[in-house]
Amino acid sequence: MDDNIWGSSDDDVEYERNLAEKEWNQLQEDHGNVGYKVGIIEGQEVHMQKGFDRGYVEGLDIGLQLGKLQGKLSAYVAYYEQHEHDDAILQQLKPLLQELTQVDVDTLFSKAYFQPDTSDSVDDASSPHAILRQWQQRIDATLQPLAAAANISSSS
Repeated sequence: MDDNIWGSSDDDVEYERNLAEKEWNQLQEDHGNVGYKVGIIEGQEVHMQKGFDRGYVEGLDIGLQLGKLQGKLSAYVAYYEQHEHDDAILQQLKPLLQELTQVDVDTLFSKAYFQPDTSDSVDDASSPHAILRQWQQRIDATLQPLAAAANISSSS
């Protein structure tokens, strides 16, 4: 019989070894899970940032184009209101300007635009570029006879 109360038996050593191994395995699993989650989050943030950067540049370009069209048409309306006082021409321009000012993000960027097979196509009818080209053609078709009559250019 062992009289040493602080002594340890082989069973105690084996028990502590098993306990330490279980704790070690749990610790590894916990860190692995946390590392996986951190990796997923960081990966998502990188992709979201790239998407934001791309969307920002594209949105800025589209917004500038739309602003130019609205500014051009507004300038013609202001000219014919303030200088020429031509109601017949204003009846053509004002409804067109009214309709153009209703064009917004939802009009330009439809759900179809964000589908994977169409988002890179500038020529797709649902793309913002195509919609703006259609507006440019409508405005030019309206302004061209006016510009010809006034002997000025309507293109920008």
